[in-house]
Amino acid sequence: MKDLLIVATSALKPSQEKLNHSSDYPQVEYVHLAHRLDADYINYSLYDRLPFKSLIRRFETKARSDISLALAALWRAKNYRAVLAMSERVGILLALFKRMGLLKPKLIFRFTAWSHRQESLFKKFNLLPFADHIVVESSRLGEHLVEHFGVKKEQLSFVPYSIDTHFFSSRQTSEQAQSATKKIFSAGEKRGRDYDTLLKAVAGLDKIETTIAASGTWFAREKDDQLAAQLPENVELTGHLNITEMRQKYAEADYVVVPLCNEIFSAGVTVTLEAFAMGKPVIVTQSNGLRDYLIDEENCLLVPVEDPVKLQQAISHLKRHPEVADRLAANGRETAEKRFSMSQYVVSFQTVLEKVLRSNHNGRLPSNSELEVDVDIENQAIFQ
Repeated sequence: MKDLLIVATSALKPSQEKLNHSSDYPQVEYVHLAHRLDADYINYSLYDRLPFKSLIRRFETKARSDISLALAALWRAKNYRAVLAMSERVGILLALFKRMGLLKPKLIFRFTAWSHRQESLFKKFNLLPFADHIVVESSRLGEHLVEHFGVKKEQLSFVPYSIDTHFFSSRQTSEQAQSATKKIFSAGEKRGRDYDTLLKAVAGLDKIETTIAASGTWFAREKDDQLAAQLPENVELTGHLNITEMRQKYAEADYVVVPLCNEIFSAGVTVTLEAFAMGKPVIVTQSNGLRDYLIDEENCLLVPVEDPVKLQQAISHLKRHPEVADRLAANGRETAEKRFSMSQYVVSFQTVLEKVLRSNHNGRLPSNSELEVDVDIENQAIFQ
């Protein structure tokens, strides 16, 4: 019997199945975890072997649950001591199977997001007690689970999100001719975003061009394109961008703006860290879900929620003070490399998984093996 089955809600390109760096696609965390722990993984490649796969994927996208993937994990689970669900799309179903007595191994549940729908499901079916261990990317979400769902602190780990700092790198940004017109790039699924505030902030700004990539990917929950009906003249809304096109947009931008609602999960973390790694000055809404990643006026400029005036002032400030923009860009790159690189994430996550596999019932760690949560330390882990 093997220790771990990883259930990942993504597909891989051939180069991502290898451990070496690629110029075409970023590395993927669970591939490295599987290699280091001698674990197995299943992912969306499973659907390629299913009849009527397009119809199944459409249904599951509407249902916001990867039912086929969860069933495949349940079938394989008898051969493993633990199952790691890499997101809620499969984790909710696996927790339900655990509650029903169908899933026997330990269940480790990574949360990447949070919604009212998820909150109601967890309350209605009382699912969280059936997760042996929970990993969060936002300490605020961890606090919410402790305060409102009775999750024990020793049952919870905080492992910050990470990105491939080799794929997303300031080396990919070529020298651009100085221009009086500055380019803003903003991206991300509309859930958790506040594009209305961004549009109000940039409307009428002189010599500012803004590109928003907000149409999501093919499996995204948000498909609403009403944003296109209210665009100022200096704003362009793109269609779907693949990962190399996203990187190119970062490279072309003078500033990256991440307009957010105030969430308890780490909405916006991917774009923020990718922009950091690309050496771009970043302006971010002050959301509780990102408090572990941002330091105002050090690696970013923080602006209040739903405040287009403050956002406009921040953009104008960077335009008037290029030395500030340069300092934020350099500090952001350093932040990404030192605190949120893929290698740090894998080591931190591996530490948690190894301890959970050695733990007592319900994911409780041995008392002499607890780690403090500190986002400045490489191996972040257990809430205390």
